[in-house]
Amino acid sequence: MNLEERKYIGQECYVNLSSKTELVSYDGLIRIPLSVTEYKILSYFIDHENSPVYLEALAIYVWGVNYQADQKDPVSLKSHISHLRKKLDKIRDGLSKCLDTNHGLGSYTLIIRNQNDDHDPPRNRSFVEDHRAKSKNRDATPVQYQELLDMGYTPFSIAESLVKNDMKLYGPDFRGKGITPQNEGSSSQWAEYLSSVPETFQYLVDADGEIVGNFSFLSISSMQEEAYLNGDLFEQAFSPSNTRDLFSAGKEHIMFLLNLSVNDEYSTPKNNNKLRKMFLEELISLAENEVMFCKIITNVYKSSQEAFYKQWGFRFVKDHPLSGRVYELNLLPYPQALYDHLSKNSMLSDANEQLKNFYQDTD
Repeated sequence: MNLEERKYIGQECYVNLSSKTELVSYDGLIRIPLSVTEYKILSYFIDHENSPVYLEALAIYVWGVNYQADQKDPVSLKSHISHLRKKLDKIRDGLSKCLDTNHGLGSYTLIIRNQNDDHDPPRNRSFVEDHRAKSKNRDATPVQYQELLDMGYTPFSIAESLVKNDMKLYGPDFRGKGITPQNEGSSSQWAEYLSSVPETFQYLVDADGEIVGNFSFLSISSMQEEAYLNGDLFEQAFSPSNTRDLFSAGKEHIMFLLNLSVNDEYSTPKNNNKLRKMFLEELISLAENEVMFCKIITNVYKSSQEAFYKQWGFRFVKDHPLSGRVYELNLLPYPQALYDHLSKNSMLSDANEQLKNFYQDTD
């Protein structure tokens, strides 16, 4: 059996991905059959180890995006998770504790704690690549949508990576603070955006081709802005059909900045500057076609991100009723604080000058 045919749970056991799906102890002495649903659930947890997994996202993975039309309830997955825990305990008593319940949040986390054993068994793909990323040069490469497709990604797998990264960066902490499923949206939802407006999603990848940073935004109406601030609208409700056409010329666009961040392990000044330069250059490209934004709003879930937005001149608006803190930046006329800040950065100063030339005329 090849390594790619197994998914490991730390150093305890693995899921056998052959036609005979089963949970197998590391020494191969204990083999426990898994149902199709149990296999899908456990496989998804392994691929999202140490990150919160929400029942809604799990339901989409197990049953597909139209599971509600089939009258399936994500809560029913709890019984399958309970059965999985019992099977994990058959591998080793107490192993089920690695599948942690995030009480009150509707999510679970597969917690993998590495042991300092003499041997180091093969691990699942996500762990191997995370380990490589940390041990290699942390320099990341800017890529666009078509380049990811050429690398073998699909719109859904791109979107799935973005959601996974967001949940890792902004997911609920021990206090229950952080992004929620409603304010994150789903992989299938963002995959639809990727296909329709790919320019507004751009990426950084590591040496193994994993997405480690991205920016993404869309254009919303003033009514949608008000509804969002009042807690009556969430990212989960956005779709290409109900957000503004980004290719319509004008200065009345309101940008909803979904993300502008690099994964923690790759968050170096150089990588952050690469991503921010890509973002500014996209604004320039749109401005060249007379598409301009009067304002940017964003919801911030992390203190380090909050500090970044303040440096760029964003002002705090209010705590979002569900989660996060909403900030805004008026771009017309071009903010002097933003211009002064970016002028000090050699990687961003040229783009800053170009953008100011477009935005300084407010007539």
